[in-house]
Amino acid sequence: MMRKYTFWLMLLIAISACYREEITFSANANDTFFVEHNGASMRVQVRGNTMSKSFLIILHGGPGAGSYKYMTRKMESLVHPETAVVYFDQRNAGGSQGNNNVNYADLEQYALDLQDVIAVLKSRYGQDISLFLLSKSFGGMVACQYMTRPGRADEAIKGWIYANATHDYPLNDSLSHALMLRIGREYISAGINTSKWLDIVTYCESVTPPFSFEQSLKLNFLARSAQTIVQDVEPLQGNPLWENLFSEHIPLTNYYLGRTNSLARSFNKSLHRAGFRAELANVTLPVLVCASQYDFLCPSGLADDFYARVSSADKKYLMFEHSTHNFEEQEAYYSAFVAFVQEHR
Repeated sequence: MMRKYTFWLMLLIAISACYREEITFSANANDTFFVEHNGASMRVQVRGNTMSKSFLIILHGGPGAGSYKYMTRKMESLVHPETAVVYFDQRNAGGSQGNNNVNYADLEQYALDLQDVIAVLKSRYGQDISLFLLSKSFGGMVACQYMTRPGRADEAIKGWIYANATHDYPLNDSLSHALMLRIGREYISAGINTSKWLDIVTYCESVTPPFSFEQSLKLNFLARSAQTIVQDVEPLQGNPLWENLFSEHIPLTNYYLGRTNSLARSFNKSLHRAGFRAELANVTLPVLVCASQYDFLCPSGLADDFYARVSSADKKYLMFEHSTHNFEEQEAYYSAFVAFVQEHR
């Protein structure tokens, strides 16, 4: 009798293992799954209107940040009803799992990870879906690696939103340095936050490009400080991570392990001289380029350079005059993203 029960139990397990997950389409979907690739189990959360057959893939900053900060109330109210948003946590970031992936810390691996995520999305939701990339900060480097290699760009990618992003780290450092000097001197002359700006300007005056890796880290640190003391920007209210912690089952431990991963420094050092300025000529799909006046981390000069170098016939440039790196003008940003997706899906 025991053997009989064991047989039926094993048969049930085998049938369950072969069962294909049923994918439902909804105007308010909330699916979470993991994509396994080369030592990483990457968390992907799809929220919003999957019935639209359009999917906006977030390529977040870092390395080591996460997609949770984009899950704001404005994103939910403005973007989710119109398109599905793919909150993709890169390896060693956000809610993704796995070891430190020491042997897979390079941009090509990140591009291959994106390629796998795209394949899974098409398998789950249909080969006819329209996919869009939203790259911000370091996500711009991942998108460049994926989009500029001959034969790499998938036909399902209908458009690329390059928003407060980077595609060349040496240029990025030079532009951050110049912007902090210019804006800092203006504020000092006006007597606004003088002591804080003096610290920033004094350091910037002491170094010149090309910058060492240590100088680059210092400039990045100062850029983060600078965006907190500008006067013409209304700070964002709330924290999406904490607001969604329980409702979206965010694995907080993984998130902070990614933020403090010891691999991040060595990976950043390997990226110190990385850039894609020449390769951008290979980009021909529609692009939306967004920049902020007070983005000290990825200054608007990067957007200018990107816009000039892509070969796209269909391209648009938007400047946001009251934002830093953080998309503070959320309604304007997200409305622009939706309009771009609706036009090209």
